[in-house]
Amino acid sequence: MTTDLSGLTAVVLCGGMGTRFGAETQRLPKPMITVGGHPVVWHIVRYYASFGINRFVLCLGYKGDIIRQWVDDDPIEGVSITCVDTGAAAMTGARVKRVQHLIDDDLFLLTYGDGVGDVDLRGLVDFHRDGDAVVTITGVHPPARFGVLDVVHDRVVRFQEKPRSADWINGGFFACDQTLFDVVQDDDDCVLERTPFETLAGRGAMRLWPHEGFWQCMDTVADREVLEQAWAAGAPWERW
Repeated sequence: MTTDLSGLTAVVLCGGMGTRFGAETQRLPKPMITVGGHPVVWHIVRYYASFGINRFVLCLGYKGDIIRQWVDDDPIEGVSITCVDTGAAAMTGARVKRVQHLIDDDLFLLTYGDGVGDVDLRGLVDFHRDGDAVVTITGVHPPARFGVLDVVHDRVVRFQEKPRSADWINGGFFACDQTLFDVVQDDDDCVLERTPFETLAGRGAMRLWPHEGFWQCMDTVADREVLEQAWAAGAPWERW
């Protein structure tokens, strides 16, 4: 039986300043930077909606009025988007805490407003429900920054240009229980990925959902170019 995700809420963190992106984020918040002519947050909402998720909460901060205007001017059919000003200087944990009152279900989804992938959201939710974790984090393999050489004596026996790392990193697609709110603070300095996640990991309350498919964050202009090329080639995350 296909898992029904239509009753779940997806929380999208859209408040950061995007300082690593350079001049473009001086005029736009990073979730509004376009890929294929659409803001990256549009791609994220459309992707989640393709799994039947129809309720979204956007945690706004830096230049949040631009995102709010986009939601008003360019509605996405079949979904409800609530925009919440979670503070210009708030860190990720504080932003999550400040939308707690909008989460009705025991389980909700959480993601960043600057990354896409072809993550199996139904598989993620099923995996989370089958366990006893507070948070299930999607793990991805990051591309290496540099090429790798295998050398025997002074002879290069294999050359790999920017291979994927064997390590897992945080891919930003989370399934969360309401009890996550017990370890995040309504304090601007609360960083979700530090004390809250470190505490949960220390308790054995965090699980990894492994994702071997496409994933790409958009931290820099170079990352955006990767996404533009992927979109032009037939984006792996385009399910609609």
